[in-house]
Amino acid sequence: MKLNDLECNWAEFSAQYKDPIGRTLISAQPTMTSREIAELTGKEHRHVMRDIREMLDVLKRDEPSFGRYYTAANGKPNPEYVLPKDLTLTLVTGYSAPLRHRIITRWQELESQAAPANLMAEISRRHVLNRHKVLPGYFSALQVAGMS
Repeated sequence: MKLNDLECNWAEFSAQYKDPIGRTLISAQPTMTSREIAELTGKEHRHVMRDIREMLDVLKRDEPSFGRYYTAANGKPNPEYVLPKDLTLTLVTGYSAPLRHRIITRWQELESQAAPANLMAEISRRHVLNRHKVLPGYFSALQVAGMS
């Protein structure tokens, strides 16, 4: 089996396991989108996007690694950010106490849902490894390469 075959199959496989708002269930780390942050805080999405860009710039973080596009109701692709917990909480520390509380409450929900998702991720990972007869150390190489 060629590496490119596995990469293609892995991408197809992981794309099948998404939750209703597009987070990959195969990932062990929950995330929150800029749209969800906007909804929870009552802010306009464009303002949340601006705040995230400013935060990532100050933190000297690679902005494109947190960005992606979603398909809007009108069928057009629109940008959004997908943030891990530490960056979400860093972002909202500048927001008011009630808004911070909504975000923290939502993170607690995400973390309580993460345990079953982590189990599914492990089952899925083992399925991929068995299906493709991958050597045990190979999955670690995929993780290091950012493919998982």
